Amino acid sequence: MIGTGPYRYSSHTKGEYVLLEANPTFFRKFVWPDVGDASFTPGSKDSTVDLDDFLIVAMPGNVFKRENTDGTWPTPPGAWGPHCDVDNDGAIGISDLMEIGVHFEEAWPPTWYLAS
Repeated sequence: MIGTGPYRYSSHTKGEYVLLEANPTFFRKFVWPDVGDASFTPGSKDSTVDLDDFLIVAMPGNVFKRENTDGTWPTPPGAWGPHCDVDNDGAIGISDLMEIGVHFEEAWPPTWYLAS
């Protein structure tokens, strides 16, 4: 176990247990669900995945906003533009809200990511 598969080593007690945790980077790309801070300052993050991130993604002009066919974002791209595309699929929508929900109340980025 070196941490590159679907599970990562977390902790153990000799003769009792080995605790593994899900490896979030195994099956999918790394996402950044900390969209912004409470002041709704574009590009500013507060290091926590919380309700403000839901609100920013759901702001008028952001939900279901799609990128142009050439890969650029519309001008203007909404209040937050591509910054709200948490899962990097070219759209701001329900999948971004779901990604935020999966990581709700987590510190972001996680310490293991910063250390690597």
